[in-house]
Amino acid sequence: MVMIHGGDIYSNDVKTDFSVNINPLGVPKEIKEAVIEAVDIIDRYPEFRNKALNKTTADYFGVDEKNVISGNGVSEVIMTVFQAFRPEKLLLPAPTFYGYVHAAVAVGSQIQVVDIMKSGELGEEHFKDGELIDNSGWGKEVLCKLRDFDTESARTMFVIANPNNPTGNLYTREELDEMADICKEKGIYLVIDESFLSFTGKPKEYSAINLIDKFENVIVLRAFTKIFAVPGIRLGCAVACEKTISTMREQLPEWNISVLAQKSGLRCLELRDYVKDSVKLVDEERGYLTHELLELGFKVYDSRVNFILFYSKAPLYKRLLDKQILIRDCSEFTGLREGYYRIGVKKHDENTELIKALKDIIK
Repeated sequence: MVMIHGGDIYSNDVKTDFSVNINPLGVPKEIKEAVIEAVDIIDRYPEFRNKALNKTTADYFGVDEKNVISGNGVSEVIMTVFQAFRPEKLLLPAPTFYGYVHAAVAVGSQIQVVDIMKSGELGEEHFKDGELIDNSGWGKEVLCKLRDFDTESARTMFVIANPNNPTGNLYTREELDEMADICKEKGIYLVIDESFLSFTGKPKEYSAINLIDKFENVIVLRAFTKIFAVPGIRLGCAVACEKTISTMREQLPEWNISVLAQKSGLRCLELRDYVKDSVKLVDEERGYLTHELLELGFKVYDSRVNFILFYSKAPLYKRLLDKQILIRDCSEFTGLREGYYRIGVKKHDENTELIKALKDIIK
């Protein structure tokens, strides 16, 4: 069975979990307070179709509330997109998050993978040990494949993550604009998953949300889970044109989000200082981890977010688990193989603990 997410702490003896990409600052006290307050109303049904949450989310992103739909995590939103439009073909750059394949299989889509790390020069075989691998050519490779792609008149969906998981690279706004143009011309639905975009510190600069005014085929996904460190609450959203949102809503139950998630989501969108502090911490600690991994001789992919992909000839997963440290073994990601690992950026004391353990293993 393919693990869609990290965080398998229930079947392992884990002290420190680097396998998940959650904000290292932890759950804000304001969200904990919101959950406690919401306990008093768990004897009620949630607000129908999440009207208040959708309105607040829409204001946050500068769109109309008719352009927003809330989901029980981005995982539900992804599945809803596939169920609503049932693409006959899915075009997917790899490596990337397995959840898109999972949703495509559920609706019987034919999956065509574009293996960027083998078609371009991003694979670890092109680089020396202890070298930082530049991901900036990823977008050009994807655009090249998209231009040449023949839909064969099949209903087609093209899904990208920006930033991409697990490589941590970003597509530029110019690249996103061109993708949207190509997809419109070819009649392709373009789904852009921005679950980790807040960690860049420049979400407005890189977000594709403003494309929905021009392109009816563009759907943008956002997660509360990652940036606000609340994976247990399950909350995400999609932003698209009114017609697309209406079609997606028909695939959801009347109450797909609990009162706990609704109240937490409203509080999340007020925490702008928390987000700024998170970006600062992640930027500093990602720099520290990247430097230390390179010093240890690993091939490290240049990341813009709160996780790092690297390659090691030494078997690390089991030996770190013996030290009660869990990392993400990426060997099952399409386009990757044994030796690829992903770590989430955590607080400094935990990051130093990981580096010390890696040094012991390498010695």
